[in-house]
Amino acid sequence: MLKHLRTHMRWIMIAIALAFLLSTFLMYDSGTNRGREPSDGRFQDYAVAAVNGREMMRSELEMIVRNYIQQSNIREISSADIPYLYQAAFDNAVFQIELDKEVDSRNLDVSEDEITFQINNMADQFPTREAFFQSIERSGVKMEDLRRDLRRQIEMEKTIENHLAGQEVVSEDAVSSFYDMMKGLFYSRPKGFLFDVIRLSDDKTAGDLRAKIAENSENWREIVSEDVYSSDILGVSPEPSFFSERALSEDESLSFMIHLEIGEVGGVAEMSSNDYMIAIKRENREETFTPFDEVSLDIRMMLEQRQQRAALDAFRRDLTARAVVEIYDNSIFPVPEPVTPETTDEPVEPETTDTPVEPETTDIPVEPETTDTPVEPEITDTPVEPEITDIPVGPETTDTPVEPEITDTPVEPEIADTLVEPEITDIPVEPETMDIPVEPEITGTPVEPEITDTPVEPETADIPVEPETNDR
Repeated sequence: MLKHLRTHMRWIMIAIALAFLLSTFLMYDSGTNRGREPSDGRFQDYAVAAVNGREMMRSELEMIVRNYIQQSNIREISSADIPYLYQAAFDNAVFQIELDKEVDSRNLDVSEDEITFQINNMADQFPTREAFFQSIERSGVKMEDLRRDLRRQIEMEKTIENHLAGQEVVSEDAVSSFYDMMKGLFYSRPKGFLFDVIRLSDDKTAGDLRAKIAENSENWREIVSEDVYSSDILGVSPEPSFFSERALSEDESLSFMIHLEIGEVGGVAEMSSNDYMIAIKRENREETFTPFDEVSLDIRMMLEQRQQRAALDAFRRDLTARAVVEIYDNSIFPVPEPVTPETTDEPVEPETTDTPVEPETTDIPVEPETTDTPVEPEITDTPVEPEITDIPVGPETTDTPVEPEITDTPVEPEIADTLVEPEITDIPVEPETMDIPVEPEITGTPVEPEITDTPVEPETADIPVEPETNDR
């Protein structure tokens, strides 16, 4: 298992080694050279950040960026890319510092044979062993320094391998599910056709050749080989070429090829200027899929690599999160995206008080709030006249409000055989209104409104309803 992981993870460690082999020594040896200034006085070196209490100088960060650019062979860099390069270099430096601490904590053993094996692998990249050692000598790197750096690289590899060794094995169900989900995209050959194809540079020659091949399509190669056509031939397919039905249907100049019969010669199709094609249909092909057994191993390896990359990303995040980072100069790094204020999912309830809040009145009358005890209408000494709308409802009214006839004995509104009072609950319920007003039903003993010497007109809403009297 470790050997398998090591084989797949080597490219990761090579990238780490290339990025930091030449730059990390500067990080550890720079010390506190704040204020270092070249002789020309144009640049003042300064600390841009601190990692675990150790300051990182601007010159260190730029060295890492330059090494990365050179090793990655990056040619085009815009001014907008610079902050992101600084950020990537700084993040990698933080990871490298924490990875070194993790390696030291594990006390891994690396044999001399393992180091020699790595050196031999490096030497195999050169034409000869002499060329390899000459390259080492020209770079100014001593062999003992190289062996020391390779020892450290192997320790890093083993640290990562040990971390990934506990990953779950990709199951057969996962491989099968991926195949079923992606076979139409990655493992299928679409429906299409096979054609013998001839390309020519002259449309007149193409027309003449097409007519001649149509008379004897089985011997078309002999016809094409005649000298009269050789100067205009651009190419001849050595074997039938596949054209998908979808590609042909999307190209108006080639869509006619779909409907050709087997052995039929199509018309001359202009592909571009001085490029004309003659096609002879040879076979219809239905959509097919690559069998699962042929691709299952490739799918498994791909899923394992994906799983390992995810685990490595998590390992990197965990290590980086351990570092205590303090940024001194934010101007060299990308500007952070503005943070949108978080909104809570819980709705904000309106503030309530112990005193009931009267509902806002509209054109529709609102009945007074009722409680467990029936509330009698408020009586004042001054009569309250009903508000008259443009269209009066009930008995015809005049400019002077019409008051009910008063006798010595107060006249009560006509009561139906059975007084219907609204059912009283804890939640106020408005009585159902009809064309004929219904007196509220009173529980227990009916309570009549108190009558004063001065008649009191009932308070009405926007549409007044006159109470029914005995005269009616």
